[in-house]
This record gives sequence, structure tokens and C-alpha cells, in this order.
Amino acid sequence: YFYKKFNIKCQDFVRSFPAPRPGCKLGSRTPFNLLTGVIDGNTVYGINEEFSRHLRSGYGGLLRMNPVFSEFGLKDLLPLKVVDPDEGCTRANSSEFCFEAGEIRVNEQLVLACMHTLMAREHNRLARELSKINPHWDDETLYQEARRIIIAQIQHITFNEFLPIILGKEVMEKFGLILEKQGYWDGY
Repeated sequence: YFYKKFNIKCQDFVRSFPAPRPGCKLGSRTPFNLLTGVIDGNTVYGINEEFSRHLRSGYGGLLRMNPVFSEFGLKDLLPLKVVDPDEGCTRANSSEFCFEAGEIRVNEQLVLACMHTLMAREHNRLARELSKINPHWDDETLYQEARRIIIAQIQHITFNEFLPIILGKEVMEKFGLILEKQGYWDGY
């Protein structure tokens, strides 16, 4: 809608600049933004099936987590990034590891790490609850159903709680961003 006013029909996306990889090694260019253009939970689940599988535990529909402080009664943390540990992460020394989540920015700031941890914990909570209700469901079904619920929660929070505060009701109405009270909208 916004670009239509200026008769802009396409945008120029430029290839990322070449830069040294961790350890000053040469390698392929990595785009700055690999996120998808929709609110689909990619920050929790990744942008492709291969990485998504890497984040899964392989049983009960659960995501991998790190129970490092469970002996003290604390909840699980995100798994540690042990494959390519320096990619998207600055470690003080080689014995320390950063977190791994659906997107590489998880270690950029505390708020992102907290949100990624919260959503991964919620996914696992949902998968466990779904398993109790549907003991005949396999790992894949539990994972996909918990994933669908998480994506719906993220969309609900974004459109019903976050955007109205940031944009205001008038802008939300003007651009058709207010969600239906029931059902769904398929106007695209």
C-alpha cells in the first residue's frame, strides 16, 4: 500500500558485501537478513527444514533445550551453539558457548535471547500437553501442532498487543491490521 502511492512496483535488493568470516577465513557471502517476510515463527524454528530439524530433540515433538541449571530448580535454557560456535556470536574464550535458536541474532542482545527462550519453552510445554491429550500422536505431529499454536500466539501478540501500542488504532484501521474477532481473514 505504502509504495503504491509513489508508483514503486519493485525494490532493488543488493547482494551483501564480502567480509571476512569468523577466524578471518574466506567463504561465501552471507545475506544480512535471512528472515522470512511473514510472521511464521522463524525466530523459533528457523527458515528452512534442515535447520528446523537441527533444533528438534527428535522425540515428543520437543525442541532441544539445555537443562544446565535444572538441578537448582531452574527452567531449561536454549541449546548451546557448538557447530560453528563463532558464527553470529562473540565468545570470551573457546570454553564458552552462545545460544542457538531459529535465527542467528539470538545472541545479539538480552531481550532477543529472552524471547527466543520463552517461545522455545512454550513450544515444549505445548508439545507435552498435546502428548497427554493425544498419546497416539508421533513426534512429527506433536511438533507441527505445537509449532502451529506458537505461530498463532506470535501473530496474536503482534497484531493485538504490540502493533496497536506502536501504531495506534487509527493507523491499524487505515491499513487493515485489526484482526477479526472470530475466524480468519483471507483477503490477500
